[in-house]
Amino acid sequence: MNQEKCELILHADIPYSSHPQQTLDLYIPSLIATTKLLTPIIIMIHGGAWITGDKKDLKSLGKSISSLTNFVVALINYRISNTPEIKHPMHINDVAAAIYWIYSNCDKYGYRNDSMYLVGHSVGAFLSAQLIFIPEYRIKELSNSIRGVVGIEGIYDIPTLLERWPDYTRFVEPAFGTDPEIYKSASPQYHSIKDAATIIPPYLIIHSLEDELVDIGQANDFYKYVEQICKKNESCVECETGIKGTHDGILNERELEQRIVEFILLRQSKLSFSK
Repeated sequence: MNQEKCELILHADIPYSSHPQQTLDLYIPSLIATTKLLTPIIIMIHGGAWITGDKKDLKSLGKSISSLTNFVVALINYRISNTPEIKHPMHINDVAAAIYWIYSNCDKYGYRNDSMYLVGHSVGAFLSAQLIFIPEYRIKELSNSIRGVVGIEGIYDIPTLLERWPDYTRFVEPAFGTDPEIYKSASPQYHSIKDAATIIPPYLIIHSLEDELVDIGQANDFYKYVEQICKKNESCVECETGIKGTHDGILNERELEQRIVEFILLRQSKLSFSK
């Protein structure tokens, strides 16, 4: 992997809808901007337990990945439940709207919309999984465009999360209310994919054994769920537990950066070879 880092051009706080939180940043390698060479785009979704967080939380990681790959990187914001009116499914609807905006504006900013990769941290991993595995949130036009997904320290199962961490109701209730059925229906791994023709992109689940906020059981159970679906839908899933770091501290680990880059470059090389 080439460790040379290039300069980046930033397009900051681009609105994809009308709410102040519905914005995104684009980091475009200067080499790409000058040569007009179209590259894949990596879309990064921040965490924050649905009630806090911002795209700037992934700024350092996103810039490093863009520089190392020479791919465009998007950091997206979505409405968070820090006011009573913002509740599920607004978070995932915003993420879907942002990704569709990115898909639709590829010509303006110079990237390929047929090679999109999702990287989510914590609740960002939950949101990206909702987009892939819950039929009502899947965007039909993008089914062939999302080429890989990376979940970092992810939450995937709200009922199990609350069994393990009962005090997390202080995060869950502002975002989802108090109905356990909503917790279940909103959680990706309670949904079955019955159609073998449904496209499931390759998946990389990353979870540090040093995570103090989300237990490894979330990753292990989600891995088993995705593995069963991938067997039917001719895709693949990996689970990486060897990277050290706390729940947020892992974002500063060079090994995380390298693992994500390796996964995306391998997926992209296989895609290019298949063509």
